[in-house]
Amino acid sequence: MQPGSFSNSNGTSQCTNCGYGQFQNASHATGCMNCGPGTHQATTGAAACTPCEPGTAGAQSTLRVCPLCPLGQHINATVSYDCECTSCRLAYSAFATCL
Repeated sequence: MQPGSFSNSNGTSQCTNCGYGQFQNASHATGCMNCGPGTHQATTGAAACTPCEPGTAGAQSTLRVCPLCPLGQHINATVSYDCECTSCRLAYSAFATCL
């Protein structure tokens, strides 16, 4: 068995890929792990999760993509692992960035 897949039966050679928002970095695994907050996985059969892009938030686990912050909120664009959007202090532009 390759990383990114698992077998839930001992002694079988049939593997199942990990789903979206999941990963498995070990060989001969019996299950997959969920991507944690601040990460996502847009493909199946992954051996690792990908950090959320700056300007997106990934507060939930098992994300396929990290969503953009809602209008009037922002995220620290220099810290991709910051998981939650926060409200702008003064105002915001039409592009959901704080002014």
